[in-house]
Amino acid sequence: MKVRLYFDGCKYDRADEYQIEKEINDTFIELSRIPNVGENITLFLGDYWFEGKVSAVYTYYCEPDNPHRQKWSWGEGYSIFIKDIEVYQKYDGEDE
Repeated sequence: MKVRLYFDGCKYDRADEYQIEKEINDTFIELSRIPNVGENITLFLGDYWFEGKVSAVYTYYCEPDNPHRQKWSWGEGYSIFIKDIEVYQKYDGEDE
C-alpha cells in the first residue's frame, strides 16, 4: 500500500530537527498494512535510522484520470504522521 509520511515532532529537542523533518515529510513508502495509531515504527531513510510512534492515519482516494490531481495521487492512498521521533543512528560514511 502506498503510504505518505509526515513529521509530527521529535521526542527530544534537537538542533537538526529541520533536517529530520525534511528527510521524513512527503516521503512515499510501500507497506503491506497500515499501522495503527500508537504503534511504534522503525524507518531507515537516507542516512538515518528513525524510531517513532504513529500519531495519526489518514485515508485518501482520488479517481483515476482526475484532471485536477497529479497521477501519483490517483487511486487509494494513506498518510501517516509520526511523532516522538528519535534518531537511533546517523550514518556518515559508506563503510557503516
